[in-house]
Amino acid sequence: MNLSKRRGLFHGAAVLAAAGIVVKVLGACYKIPLGVILGPVGMTNFSIAYNIYSLLFVIATAGVPIAVSKMVAESAARGERKSAQKIFFISKRFFLVFGALGFVTMFLAAEGLSGAMGSSDSAAAIRAISPSVLFVALVAVSRGYFQGHSDMYPTAVSEVIEALGKVVFGLLAAIFLKRLGYSSGMVSAGAVLGVSVGSLFSVIYFKIRTRDIKCIGISSVELREVMKKLLALSVPITIGAAVVSLTAVIDSALVLNILQRGGEDEYHAKWLFGAYTYASTLFSLPSFFISTIASALVPSLSRAAKHRRVKEASLLSNSALRLSVLISSVIAFGMAALSDGIVSILFSYGADSGCLALSARLLRIMCIGIIPLSVVTVTNAILQALGHANLPVVAIASGGTAKLILNYLLIKSPEIGINGAAISTVVCYVLTALINTINIKKYSYIGVETAKVFLKPLVVGVAFFLTASYTYFKTKPVFKVQFSAIFAAFAGGIVALIGILVLKIVEKDDGKLIFGDADIFKFIDND
Repeated sequence: MNLSKRRGLFHGAAVLAAAGIVVKVLGACYKIPLGVILGPVGMTNFSIAYNIYSLLFVIATAGVPIAVSKMVAESAARGERKSAQKIFFISKRFFLVFGALGFVTMFLAAEGLSGAMGSSDSAAAIRAISPSVLFVALVAVSRGYFQGHSDMYPTAVSEVIEALGKVVFGLLAAIFLKRLGYSSGMVSAGAVLGVSVGSLFSVIYFKIRTRDIKCIGISSVELREVMKKLLALSVPITIGAAVVSLTAVIDSALVLNILQRGGEDEYHAKWLFGAYTYASTLFSLPSFFISTIASALVPSLSRAAKHRRVKEASLLSNSALRLSVLISSVIAFGMAALSDGIVSILFSYGADSGCLALSARLLRIMCIGIIPLSVVTVTNAILQALGHANLPVVAIASGGTAKLILNYLLIKSPEIGINGAAISTVVCYVLTALINTINIKKYSYIGVETAKVFLKPLVVGVAFFLTASYTYFKTKPVFKVQFSAIFAAFAGGIVALIGILVLKIVEKDDGKLIFGDADIFKFIDND
């Protein structure tokens, strides 16, 4: 296959990344004012509701987009258009049931869940976000259908719609409730209500977008075959994703309960966890951009694997890993160097100086896990596309178990305290990434190019760190912390760009994979 004569793998990733930039900007317009409105304690209520929602969400839908995407891509490769449509309708009806069950469970059990998490006033927020579980079940199937056709635009548009709904309705509801004098729990409920509204708008968008896809006759044999394959693909992915979300929920409950058993009152325990939440929010920032690469990788790698195009599959996998490690290295080392300034820029109006200092320290610890997290995201996609969807489950379960054990052992130590939650997060993703990488080498024909994938991007990251740290140290006595951080980030970015060009980390073939047969490459060829 001539990679330059077709739309590249990462054309779709570029579309999702562009939408991701918009979503992240909107997310900043949501999270930063929200931090001011809610404060650390209110952000804890928000996080508890969102973590529980995420768990039920992945149980209902986590494996759906990838499973549907893979099945539709294989049908499209065979030219079976009607078969792809049948997959869409069967999947949509089946997983709608799971979404409805998740919604009902979350709504009715809100009080019990709130109490179990060690937070007495989170029930309203849990109920406010519960309808999202139903709405995203519908959205997930539609996204998988279009991604299976390598069309990432509907996914990108729907993500922006959800973000807009979250920002507008979530902030307005939170501000309105706070001005009326409602409790922190109710204000947090207003904030997360925006998530439900945004996901409802996404459902409406896909209803319009799929109106021309006609429901055709589906025999009982076809129903069984599709369901059997759908479950075989989605269940292992769902289990793996559920382990991560379950770990986050148990993490929240453990941290709050362990802190309170250690003598902290509920308010101060939430204050500590709020500081951890600020750091966790920044820690998860690169994951969205890496997940766009992983989402675009699955259908393309699935097609290459199905036709046994070994060279193409290896090229796709290594390009995805290399770009992911590069992005995460720059962000991780940049955050580590400028954690004080970044936290101050984003959250200074919503938290006291002690909370900001603690968040910055936790962020410096967690930055170590950003690169392993990116490797986990992409290697999960590689193993799933190659038909080894059960292997990431084992890796994630191992990492999650290690995290829970370390949480219990470290947080109860007075000398470590909340820092234990950050340390356990790093260990979790380092272990998971290591197991996934070993499994790729053991169970697939993909050869990971260690120097290109890991060493060169890490060199760029270290160069960014040294430059930004030095610049920040020299300018901080002269300028405000916020301006010093921005200036240092700019200086580090220039050095990182030079490093990328000198080390030739992004190769010409990567460009063709991203942009396809673009005019710019014809120009380069004529040079």
